Amino acid sequence: MIEINPNLQLKNEFGIYYRKGKTQIHIKDNLSGFSLPVGEILFGVLENVAILKSAFQCKSDLIIKKAFKYYKYNLYSIIKKFELNVTELERLQRLKYYLDLCCINPAYCTVSQLENFTVKLFEYNNPTLNLFSVTTITKIRKIQINDKKTKLYFSDTSNLINYLDSKYSIYSFSTQNSFSSLSELCIISLFEIFSLHLTIKKCSSCNNYFVSINNNKLCNRAFLDNDYLGCFVLKQKSTSDNTITKKKMLIYQRLYKRSLTNKTEHINIFDKFKDGWKVVSNKSNEEKMKFLNLDDWK
Repeated sequence: MIEINPNLQLKNEFGIYYRKGKTQIHIKDNLSGFSLPVGEILFGVLENVAILKSAFQCKSDLIIKKAFKYYKYNLYSIIKKFELNVTELERLQRLKYYLDLCCINPAYCTVSQLENFTVKLFEYNNPTLNLFSVTTITKIRKIQINDKKTKLYFSDTSNLINYLDSKYSIYSFSTQNSFSSLSELCIISLFEIFSLHLTIKKCSSCNNYFVSINNNKLCNRAFLDNDYLGCFVLKQKSTSDNTITKKKMLIYQRLYKRSLTNKTEHINIFDKFKDGWKVVSNKSNEEKMKFLNLDDWK
């Protein structure tokens, strides 16, 4: 959780990984008391660097607040806690450039590449660089197994996951870091993503950043434009809707033609179909398909 300390340092407990059995895996950032999908604050900030610059020049938070209404999560409540200045905005612009490189070439999506970039970004003078030291306390994860907390030292997140997977079916872990700027928070988020050997891409539909799992080309991020479902789910839903619409029209036309024979049986079946569709039209796609597959319409 984020806690504002007197020295304006923000303490972030980055709850990134949770597993229950072999089917449930959640990677999330715990910020300001609510959970965000991994990378959401990172992507939200870098997608709006131009907006942040404009808000800084105009000295108006209303511009930022309006821009982030587009997102499902209340990112504004986090961003407003950070101070923006010329140096910080320049860092965020360079971070955006680096993220664009990651989208073009996955070879940049590694901890070692991120370390090289971070050294240049902060010029050897920032506590965030401790992330890349194999001896630092930040590499000791807070592990929770069966309601018992422990600490394990692993320099690589994937090795930690492999170890826990071999011994436990239910566990979670997090990392604690202190930071005082959005650029530092972005580096921490990138570090956790790359430590899990995940890559970052731009969605082929909405052109926004997302963490790619299984080489997906469509994002799972929730925006106003994709009905807060994510482009991948929205496309699946759209495909399903189209299939149902086509099937419904074929059945309708077939029953309509039969009803033109003026046989009472055919007319009654056609009326039954129309009345039944009115009932299921507002239900789930599964219920609609179940109705359309009834033997009555064959």
